[in-house]
Amino acid sequence: MASCTETGFPRWSPIRSDAKGVMLSNDVLGPSPTALLSELPEILAAREALLRRFSQSKTDRLFALLKHTVSTVPRYLYLAPNEAELSLDQFPLSNRTTLAQEVSLSRSFDKSRLSYCTTSGSTGAPLTVYRDAASRYECYFESYRLVADRAPAALESIRPGRCGVLAVSDNRLKPIGGAINPSLKNSVMLWRQAGLGATGLEPWCDVTASGTYCLPIVAGRPSAILAFIRGIQSQGQRVRVAAVLCSGENLYTNVRRQIKSALAAEVYEAYTSREGGIMALSCGNQSGLHVIADRARLEVLESGGVAKENRRGTLIVTNLENWAMPTIRYITDDSAVLETGKCACGFEGSTVVTMYGRDSVYFLTRSGPINSSLLDPIFESHCLEYHVCQQEKERFDVAYRSRADLSAHIRQGLTRLLGDVAIYIKRQSDDDGTSKRPRYEVASRLAAGRDI
Repeated sequence: MASCTETGFPRWSPIRSDAKGVMLSNDVLGPSPTALLSELPEILAAREALLRRFSQSKTDRLFALLKHTVSTVPRYLYLAPNEAELSLDQFPLSNRTTLAQEVSLSRSFDKSRLSYCTTSGSTGAPLTVYRDAASRYECYFESYRLVADRAPAALESIRPGRCGVLAVSDNRLKPIGGAINPSLKNSVMLWRQAGLGATGLEPWCDVTASGTYCLPIVAGRPSAILAFIRGIQSQGQRVRVAAVLCSGENLYTNVRRQIKSALAAEVYEAYTSREGGIMALSCGNQSGLHVIADRARLEVLESGGVAKENRRGTLIVTNLENWAMPTIRYITDDSAVLETGKCACGFEGSTVVTMYGRDSVYFLTRSGPINSSLLDPIFESHCLEYHVCQQEKERFDVAYRSRADLSAHIRQGLTRLLGDVAIYIKRQSDDDGTSKRPRYEVASRLAAGRDI
């Protein structure tokens, strides 16, 4: 890996890592080069595991996954059909409850060695998603190569040891750090807070004589990209971006225009989730999000309960990359129009034409928009159920259910996060736990994600 060091990594003290091996850093300087290089052998091993899986799967990744699943996942052992008859239609629909059970994990992997992440829980109970090394590499490293392949200007500007992808977030709970990506010429992926703008990026990216920061790919939720733009504008910084990848929430036309105008870059949109990874990606024609056939299969659940294509309804996802926790015919919380056909770009297959219900909830406060995911530490693991609604700019209504009185804890946490606002808290009775409402729910009557 001499090419990683030839460009001259910046020098400062090594930093700690979290329990999942992600290298953490202070908010501005970024990850330690020593830490990045120390993680590289594990990353390369994960890449080798993925290449072996590609070899196993040959030309039919779906069949390989289904064969693995019926042989190693307890929940599906009863299927075990003749290989010649193995098909996706034989598998039952799944949801958070079924995936959360231990019988949904493959016996081919040691659970203690799996990486994991947790869904936000904004539309129900959070789900812990486990991934094996090959799946983790494909999800978090290979996915950016797909974007670079569609953006020649980005691919040409990526160099070893320099920032290839800047992933920004407006959630202060997200870890800060980075990793070397062998799938992108051994460039560096950096995860940072969006509001920092380009501050502290000098050691990691090229800066022109006029002070312009050169960034091949900037990625994040549309609202986080807008926060990044506000950050660079407020600090008078200039950036040159080749491609922008938006995912995680709806990308509205006016927001797309705003991002493209501010960054002078091609804007791509992806359909992604913790459970499904990257499943669909837009093309230059903006005719929808083309389903990535070797990553996922998408179906639509209609009111009659039958999964079909060329329909509008709830999306059903089959993730082809995760063999540790096979996510097969998983009912999502997303609604979309799915069509099958040809695109002028040359793509032929399934396309997500229109997506509904992926607006992130933000609270509007005197200090600016607040990502509702920051509520998680206040409620999760403490409450059996909670509902938070912003009624006015300085009024929040809270209802929660818990075995203990947590009103003081909740008020303290919300005041620290939201500032001096009126908070009305109601503790619901600790009944048998049955409820027709989602267990975890946030809402704002002031704005949806498109207005931030």
